[in-house]
Amino acid sequence: MEQDSHPSAELLNEEFHEEEMPDMIQHHYWIVLPYQVVRVFSHLKIAPTGVVPQRECHPHPIIDYSWNQVNQESVNIDPVEAMQFGCTLPQLLQYLIYTNPEFGPA
Repeated sequence: MEQDSHPSAELLNEEFHEEEMPDMIQHHYWIVLPYQVVRVFSHLKIAPTGVVPQRECHPHPIIDYSWNQVNQESVNIDPVEAMQFGCTLPQLLQYLIYTNPEFGPA
């Protein structure tokens, strides 16, 4: 199946690859390998990069996992409530209110 890059890659692709990619490789966030080395791994999933523009900040890289159906093949084993942040603030405030100052700052 042939598919184009993530649409965001078209907007900022050149600048990102020239400036950000070498830095990320140097800091060992990403590893670049020749295709001849990795093509023997039948389970390997290859996905194109994309770029997410950020307001008041430099763009951030993403990997387009929709390209190779990684999201569709993932097994959802976490409870639904695990990623809900709606109760975080009230719980944090309650923690701060009931913290014993004798044991130091919260």
